[in-house]
Amino acid sequence: MAKNNKTLYRLVIALAVLIYFVTAWNSHGFYHADEHFQIVEFADAKLGKSPVSELPWEYAAGLRPTIQPTIALSVFKIADWVGFSDPYGQGTLLRFLTVILAFISILYFIKTVFQNGIIRNQILFVFCSLLLFCLPFLNVRFSSETWAGLLFLYPIAQMLRKDSESINPFLIGVFLGLSFLFRYQVGFMIFGFILWMVSIKKTELTILFKIGLSFLGIFLIGVLIDSWFYNEFTISAWNYFKVNLLDDVASTFGVEPWHYYLVETTKVFGTLLGIFLIAILGSFFLLFRKHLLTWVLIPFLLIHFFIPHKEYRFLFPIVNLIPLLVFLLVEKYISWYKIKNFHGIKPVLYGILSLAVGINLLFAFALSNESVGIGRTEMSFFIHSTYSNQSVNLVNTKWASPYKPWGALINHYSDTNVNNIEIENPALLNNELYQDGKLNFLILRDIDLQNNPDGKAALINHQAHIIKESFNPLTKTLGQIFGVFELQENLILYTFEKQDSTKIR
Repeated sequence: MAKNNKTLYRLVIALAVLIYFVTAWNSHGFYHADEHFQIVEFADAKLGKSPVSELPWEYAAGLRPTIQPTIALSVFKIADWVGFSDPYGQGTLLRFLTVILAFISILYFIKTVFQNGIIRNQILFVFCSLLLFCLPFLNVRFSSETWAGLLFLYPIAQMLRKDSESINPFLIGVFLGLSFLFRYQVGFMIFGFILWMVSIKKTELTILFKIGLSFLGIFLIGVLIDSWFYNEFTISAWNYFKVNLLDDVASTFGVEPWHYYLVETTKVFGTLLGIFLIAILGSFFLLFRKHLLTWVLIPFLLIHFFIPHKEYRFLFPIVNLIPLLVFLLVEKYISWYKIKNFHGIKPVLYGILSLAVGINLLFAFALSNESVGIGRTEMSFFIHSTYSNQSVNLVNTKWASPYKPWGALINHYSDTNVNNIEIENPALLNNELYQDGKLNFLILRDIDLQNNPDGKAALINHQAHIIKESFNPLTKTLGQIFGVFELQENLILYTFEKQDSTKIR
């Protein structure tokens, strides 16, 4: 790498470190309920901080892998031991731990790609591998999807090496096993990985045996961890397979058509970028039919297309593979059409690229200063950090509660000084909900006011004043311009007073 490129490389890494840690610091809460209830609440229950009876049904069924809750409880226990017991601070520690794993995994992957001459445009590849706008946001999550995807990068990197003698089959098996323990659906990626080794790579049986042996060892360690955590002999992988696939319990949480992920991609990334990403994937699979990524991704995607219960987060384990896939495809097109020799269009291409990088950084910056999801935990954190010594009466509309959004109490972030009352819509705000001697707050979603015009009158009558919104101004602006983010779910926190009795009709 040339001296100028090394300087740029260090600048990109420094920028990525800054954005990742800022994102981890600000990204309170969880993207999906499972990220919290199946990990943090499991850990708290094992530590005796919350009752086992309030855990989700998956605990009694013994179908969740417990390696991640075990890591969480270890972090919590060490933090408690040194006197750092703030629940939000402990959540930040889990995200910082994820950032460390992300940099170790991604930088090793990048190094392997460079050492084997797989990509020519190295600086841009480093930028996209670390700072593609959604990656900092996803790669700080202490979730099964994120950890499984990051751990899977090591086996992929090993098999991308041109020197087959340098691969370490035992470590490949270890990381395949760990990735599987964090998220069982990665098993379909492992299936494609092994099938490629046998069919395309023609890997020796001794190497496959070593991989299988170390994978089995990690799997058995997982059984031991599960059995300790659930207080009885448990193979959670089998329980998960039986309950969710054979008994099809997962479908009770909603089913979607086979094309759900295609449509949702255009919603998440915007129509144009979504269609572009779908076209990129399809083109790659056609042009790189024998590539490892094709064999890993197709089984994983196909099974998710045809399993009835679908959620977009199920695809998160593959996001860190997308930059390599895109660069391989783009460089192939460039070599075909020799675009690099058409000097006349280079300024146009560089202009488009500069615009794309600028917009990408805007999104990355916006998300780095944003809480996760619609910002429920950001709201409870604001109340916790600002009003911890005062009694709070919090009235919320349905689905807007920071403490009990889906009916299940979020024990880890609950504060004893906060009383929570739910109303159906803001129009029902009345004097009976006001509590003397307390700070009286109302929290609702933008859509609650859109669907209930009378709610605005109620806010005026109760002298409601906005003190915080969950989405920052930059996020709202980008969402309006590009048609992304669920802006209608923006949470708004108000103070409110008693309505003047003389004005009550």
